[in-house]
Order: sequence, then C-alpha cells, then structure tokens
Amino acid sequence: MKYTIKDLRQLLADNAITGYNVRTCKPQLLGLLFEKGILRHEDVFPIKKPEPIEPQYEHLRTLRAHPRQVTFTDLETGQVTTYDSMHQAAKMTGYTRYRINKQERDDKYVISVAKNEIC
Repeated sequence: MKYTIKDLRQLLADNAITGYNVRTCKPQLLGLLFEKGILRHEDVFPIKKPEPIEPQYEHLRTLRAHPRQVTFTDLETGQVTTYDSMHQAAKMTGYTRYRINKQERDDKYVISVAKNEIC
C-alpha cells in the first residue's frame, strides 16, 4: 500500500508517537513507524513474486546467468579462439547466435560450444 506523508503523520498521531516535526521527511516517518512496530516492511514494500514462465522459454533464463564457452577453430591457420559466452562470440565474429548454437560449419571455421553445467 502506498502511504502519503499525511497518512503517515495520521498513523503517528493515532498511536500517540512523538519525536517528529513538520519538516520530517517520509523515510524518517516510515522509520519511526517500523521501530514502534506499527507498520511492517512487507506492508509498505510488498514482495513481488516472479511470474511463471512457460516451459518452452525456461532455457532462456540461464543464458545470461550461465554463459556457455564457444571455441572457433580456423581451418586455414589452425588458430583456436575461445570466447566466454555465445553473446560475446557473436559480437566479435559477426555470426548470429543461432548459427553459433547450431554449430554450423563453413569453409573458414569449426565452431564448438561447451555444455552448460548448472550446479
């Protein structure tokens, strides 16, 4: 619930709490009410529950939190380049993340993506 300064002052007056003046700001008024046990933190700042995610999109939650290492092997020179995440590899090489994820092979590179080990 959202409280205005007027509402907070009214709560303090109803409970006969002193120690504030006209210039007391909203965070200080809330602090007084929390100290005295009149309001709880959950009443003022409700905890938002995450919305359920459809199973087909569940894998997207781990992409940024648990990045997969990508390795590009140059067929001409044999040079191996390793990137920490698929996003970084796509940015540096110009390949799309879809193409990297499918590990498509072309004339220049062999792409390998490490398995995502989530603890």
